[in-house]
Amino acid sequence: MNEIQIAKTGVTFPNLEKVGRLNYELGANRKDTLAKIAGDIHRAALVMGIGVDGEKSALTAIEALRKILEVYPTAWVQDISKAIEMGSFGQLKFAEQLNTISALNIFQWYKELRIAHPHLIGEPTKTYQEPEMTNEEKVKLSINGFKLFINTQSKDELAQIVFYDRLVKMGVIKPTSEGKNARTIAEIEKLIKNMPLEILQDSNERRAANAFKHYYNALEEPKKVAWGEWAENPLVADAIRRVKRSLVREALEFYEPQELIEMYKVNIADEYKVDLSRCN
Repeated sequence: MNEIQIAKTGVTFPNLEKVGRLNYELGANRKDTLAKIAGDIHRAALVMGIGVDGEKSALTAIEALRKILEVYPTAWVQDISKAIEMGSFGQLKFAEQLNTISALNIFQWYKELRIAHPHLIGEPTKTYQEPEMTNEEKVKLSINGFKLFINTQSKDELAQIVFYDRLVKMGVIKPTSEGKNARTIAEIEKLIKNMPLEILQDSNERRAANAFKHYYNALEEPKKVAWGEWAENPLVADAIRRVKRSLVREALEFYEPQELIEMYKVNIADEYKVDLSRCN
């Protein structure tokens, strides 16, 4: 997947673009996915007896999904909904939990669901016979999602992360290990000097970030980070996410929108081995 933490360990994530996975649904059905999670958040708030308006539900959904996608790229949308429901009923708990609906709570509930109830998560099972989408239909859906990204969501940080891997596959972004390493180091040094508020406000993330900070400062020059050991550290993950977003922004500034769309069409059609003329 051309990510530093993966390239160094040989780890790969299978089927990230499979229907039902958060990564796929945000790319192909972003509006519906955000609406679904925002609705789950609203229901959870009612269960917990707290108030939350539609705008706050939407913003909370965006932030929570961004963090979940960053840490758990293979997450299923159904499992996130399940975590929100169970968390609101007190079936999932974590230390220092507050009686509120926040991106932090949702992320921690999902994390706890994975740890404490692994038997409840995974690929959704079909309770009814659902017609299988043809490859042509999948390509059409994917193209519509990409057009939406290029035309209206190109500055959306979450969308940039979602489409990073696709732009790499298209050859639009051609990151080298040396280049990614240098850019990630530069971002890490910025974050060490000015740690994000979302990390500082979470005691667990703050503790983890400080552990990496001490490790990094103790490294001799030129600094060589053991990426495999620190891949899930919040500070490292944030730095990698920033690098991805900057690479996406640079690509979007270099290419014309329609040029990218045409390149995407060819790339996705080749991947699904379909005649592009049948998908228009």
